[in-house]
Amino acid sequence: MQRLAAFFGTLRDTLRGLALRHRENPRIVLLTPGPYNETYFEHAYLARYLGFTLVEGADLTVRDSVVYLKTLGGLEPVDVVLRRLDDAFCDPLEPPDATPRSASRAHCRRYAPATSWSRTGSGAASSRRRR
Repeated sequence: MQRLAAFFGTLRDTLRGLALRHRENPRIVLLTPGPYNETYFEHAYLARYLGFTLVEGADLTVRDSVVYLKTLGGLEPVDVVLRRLDDAFCDPLEPPDATPRSASRAHCRRYAPATSWSRTGSGAASSRRRR
């Protein structure tokens, strides 16, 4: 048995290194489908452990090809988006069912793709569901 802290430390450092604006403390968000998702507890735990902000699609917006987090103090630029959202939830233009989606996510994918660590279709950082 080995501890996982080294893996998560490397993940945090890698995501910080991906920030386009090389700031000492980049804003990294973990994008989740929300509390009704079966893996929401994992998303919340991971975001807290890594020190990232846990967000849903409605918490983000894109303006002038920059992703922003909506906060009470106004819009804050986001440097890196760690997507923990199934691919089917990412495109609001072709919804297969009545699930919530974010138009900013599709816009981000097209116009600001470098801000997303786990791009749509990559399956990066995904946990397999057992059926």
